[in-house]
Amino acid sequence: MDYHKLIFFSAADIRHSPYMKTRFAIFQKFVDDLLPHEYQYLRQVARFEDVENQSLLVQMGEVVLQERQVQFNEAIDKRKYSAMMRWAKERLAKIDVDQHFETLNELHRRLMTDAVRPEDEKQLLAYIKAPQPDFYFSRLYHVLLDFRQFLLIRLRHREHQLVHDFIEQHAAQYQYIRTAYAEMHEATGHITRQYSSGGDSPAYLAAQLQKWFEDEQLDGYSRYSALVRLTFLHYNQRQYDKLLPMYAQFDAWLKEGRFYSRRILVNYYGNLLLIYSQLDELGQAVRYGRLSLRARTADYIHYLNNLASVLLRQGLAVEALMRMRTAFSELKHTTNFHNRTGFVALFVRCLNDTKKPAEGEQYAENFLAAYKEEVFEYRWHLLFAAYLQSLVLQQKFAKTIKVVRNHKLLQREEAYRLRSSYLPVLRWYYELARYREAETDLVAFEAAIRASLQQSEFDKHRVRHLLQLSEELMQWEPKVFFSVKSMLV
Repeated sequence: MDYHKLIFFSAADIRHSPYMKTRFAIFQKFVDDLLPHEYQYLRQVARFEDVENQSLLVQMGEVVLQERQVQFNEAIDKRKYSAMMRWAKERLAKIDVDQHFETLNELHRRLMTDAVRPEDEKQLLAYIKAPQPDFYFSRLYHVLLDFRQFLLIRLRHREHQLVHDFIEQHAAQYQYIRTAYAEMHEATGHITRQYSSGGDSPAYLAAQLQKWFEDEQLDGYSRYSALVRLTFLHYNQRQYDKLLPMYAQFDAWLKEGRFYSRRILVNYYGNLLLIYSQLDELGQAVRYGRLSLRARTADYIHYLNNLASVLLRQGLAVEALMRMRTAFSELKHTTNFHNRTGFVALFVRCLNDTKKPAEGEQYAENFLAAYKEEVFEYRWHLLFAAYLQSLVLQQKFAKTIKVVRNHKLLQREEAYRLRSSYLPVLRWYYELARYREAETDLVAFEAAIRASLQQSEFDKHRVRHLLQLSEELMQWEPKVFFSVKSMLV
């Protein structure tokens, strides 16, 4: 095992060690858990006059932004550490849109069960005085509709008029947001079908989603949803440069405290991993990927898969394997087989890259035996590429041929060629196995590999993957794969 590569773990990973015991362990853990944008917002709104508080805030920045280990000043009164932590939590909670959503739902529950308290009414009335549309404006509007009824039946005429005026004033905006939401759902269908089946999305979609993202008349949820779909759309079409200006804008909003929640923030980091990985800025991709795993959301396995993929490209299979082993509990409970199959494929790759191909083979076979139907619905190509790699690494060429034929993988791969991410990986493993088992000669083997390259057009990202695969298979037949590399360069 290549243990020296463990040095590439982030400082935050090391700081979370259970062996680190200090007088300020609780405060230290709180700072370790802070995300960069959370700290940047806190720094922006801080108005401390006390010199020790200012010093603490600066040290927090060294930990969060520079990933340095800091020895906090034990001469400072411990109560100031507690106050700083309390202040930071309260500030972040105040702008957390997901906490606000939960509050709205709880207020609505009390409203519908006649359990509203005076402070609840005061909070609901305060919402109508907000200077800009609430992130979950549609949800707020819906709650206020019921609040209006609640007030009217109780002859609360003054409060009823305030709520009624707000509802009437924003009725057109509410309908506009609901219409955009319905149209966005239709756009999402086009984008996901393109991802699943290949082809192009309608040309107007990107322009429409861009318009929604920039539209101040929409609520934050709709604008953020448009960004997520634009990311999916441009990622499918390999148009990564078009995403950078939008993410720069979103970055600025996050630093201002807009659109903030931990869930949204780790999703933002996860999307940046995808963008930077395709721009071949792998250091940035890994940095954001590690940040995306700071919160265990429903998308944790998705973020982990993306990080593991980039770590494998960097030769950091040891870190990828260790991170994936710690996620088995999340994997066990996920019902998303797109993520689950992707996880298993990448886990097998990690085992292969850490010289454990026999374990990889067994893991892949166990998963296939349990979920064959689901595998062929979700990411089968990725899983079988890892599985065949484990067989080839063990020189199990006869078994490689058997697996390909039993599962009709070449016929499936033929249809798969329409996808923008297609690579002839299975074909190459199969043709190599046939050659090594003397089912074909060298000339026919090389001709088959060359033909697979001529059947599709490959962008620079897929060419990079094919060059890596050529390098991997060079040991079995140097002449053929040296020739293939010269075709790709």
